[in-house]
Amino acid sequence: NAIVEFNLNKGGKNVDKWQAVKNEIDNDFAKLVDIDCDFINKNWVPKFKANPEDLKMAKKIFSGMLTAKCTDNPTWLEAGELINKNEPSFGLAKNLGRRFQSEGNFDKALEYFERAVELASTGEEKGVVNYYIALTYYQKGSKSTARNYALKSINADPGQAKDAYSL
Repeated sequence: NAIVEFNLNKGGKNVDKWQAVKNEIDNDFAKLVDIDCDFINKNWVPKFKANPEDLKMAKKIFSGMLTAKCTDNPTWLEAGELINKNEPSFGLAKNLGRRFQSEGNFDKALEYFERAVELASTGEEKGVVNYYIALTYYQKGSKSTARNYALKSINADPGQAKDAYSL
């Protein structure tokens, strides 16, 4: 694996071949080793903690923990935040916001929800996230702000009307 990584980082005309080799190694490894939460915590998390800006390791941890169903691990959030910082996407920003919201970290949730609205490409996506923003403000006790975002959610997606008006 170290040799493959070296050749991938070196670049050149054989990058595609080295990437194919890496994919095969990763696929074979996944078949041979039971990648569960303990494996990830023992083998991958220390590497990520040693280099918290390692995007490749963050992606590996994020997807591995998602598959192994250990998303309650704080490292999963750290990895997700690094991925979102480098490769922002609507779905990831929305899901990070939902996770922070469920933990009661409303300011962080709002940060990700606002980012998700910026990245949304449809009215339905904007409507859903504006509803989550409304719900978060409601949970914070800011009822008038919650109402404003509930109305924004309806304007973006009339399908949100039932939930938004209920809120």
